[in-house]
Amino acid sequence: MENIEAMRSIVENHQATEIDGVLVDMFTASAVTQIYDQVNDKNKAKMRNMDTMQLASIAYKILEKGK
Repeated sequence: MENIEAMRSIVENHQATEIDGVLVDMFTASAVTQIYDQVNDKNKAKMRNMDTMQLASIAYKILEKGK
């Protein structure tokens, strides 16, 4: 299953799940999916090719900029 779809499943089920050996909580999954939904198609393609840790790292960096 694609990482983004797995994260959507976490948000829908309100249940942390392991993706690629990394436990992803609902907060992280929600942040990643919200960012994914707002970026352009070129960046969506880049995000689909990232592993779980890269997606989480980028999500937290974007959240930190928003403060």
